[in-house]
Order: sequence, then structure tokens, then C-alpha cells
Amino acid sequence: MTLKMLRRKIDALDKGICEALAQRMRFMPLVAREKRKKKLPIKDVKRENEAIKERVWWSSKRGLKDARFITQIFTHIMAKSRKEQAKSLTRKR
Repeated sequence: MTLKMLRRKIDALDKGICEALAQRMRFMPLVAREKRKKKLPIKDVKRENEAIKERVWWSSKRGLKDARFITQIFTHIMAKSRKEQAKSLTRKR
């Protein structure tokens, strides 16, 4: 496989990652609304820690053994998700 072909495959994978992130963010107003109904805070440290552990495990089963890398990625994703939740709540009021 040529470098050009490899790069096309990587580009397609990256496009999929971007689409998955966009889909995830579209859920944030719904998540925020449910949390508000249940009088829950936007940040749930216990839930986030459990979720990160689970994602590290999922990743390790797929050959991604760098737990720190996966933790950093999902820490950033969750931080952005919280910001989107907060933003959606301030827009609705």
C-alpha cells in the first residue's frame, strides 16, 4: 500500500472520529435537560472516572495499551461535553 493510500485510509478514519464527536455533542442538550430535571450537577466525578476506566479497558481490548493517552482524550471530550451542557442550559432560560 502506498503512502497516499494509507493517508486516504487515515483521513477516512479521522472523518469517522469527527462524525462520532459531532453525534456525541448533539446529545449534550438532552443530557443537560435530564440532569436539570433530576437536579443533578453537570459534573459527576464518580461517573466520569468510571467512564474513563471503561474506555481505557475498551481501548486496551482493541490494542491501544496507552492508558494515559486514552484518559487524556476522554478527559478533554468530557470537559467539552460539560461546557456544551452548561451552554445549552443558559440558552434555554
